[in-house]
Amino acid sequence: MLVITGRTDPRIHTPENLLQIVGDRKKRTVLYLTGMASDTFMAFEQAGFPFINITTDASVTGLVNLIAQVDANAVYRASRAAAIRASMSNKIANSVVDLFARLRANPVAPKLEELSRQRRAMKELIGKSPMSAWIDLIRNYHDGTAEH
Repeated sequence: MLVITGRTDPRIHTPENLLQIVGDRKKRTVLYLTGMASDTFMAFEQAGFPFINITTDASVTGLVNLIAQVDANAVYRASRAAAIRASMSNKIANSVVDLFARLRANPVAPKLEELSRQRRAMKELIGKSPMSAWIDLIRNYHDGTAEH
C-alpha cells in the first residue's frame, strides 16, 4: 500500500505524474491530499485511483479510516505491532528500574551468574526495542552511564 499525503500541488499531483510513481500499485494507493480541486479529483478518479480523500482536516484518524477501506488487515497489523512495541517498552522499563533499584539497595557487585543472567535478559530486550528507549531509562538513573 502506498499513501500520498499533504497539501495538493497542482504542478506535482497530477494523475500522469503519480501514475509514473505508483505504477501497478495504483489500486492500493491512497491519495490523502488537502486543497484538491474537484476537477483534479475527477481526473484522478478517471485515471483509476480508487481511494481519494480531499478532506480539509487531514487527521490521522481520517487516514486510518481510509487505509482500513483499502486493507482492513493492514490496520489490524499496525495496531498489533504498536501494542507489542508498547508491551516491550513496559518490559524494558520494568527491567531497568528493577536493575537500578537492586544496585542502589545493595551496591556490592553482584555474583557472576547474576551478571550473566542480567546480560542475557538485557540483550534480548535490546534486540526488541529502540536504543533510545534504553538510553532515556538509564539517563533517569545515571546520566554518565547514558552518555557512555
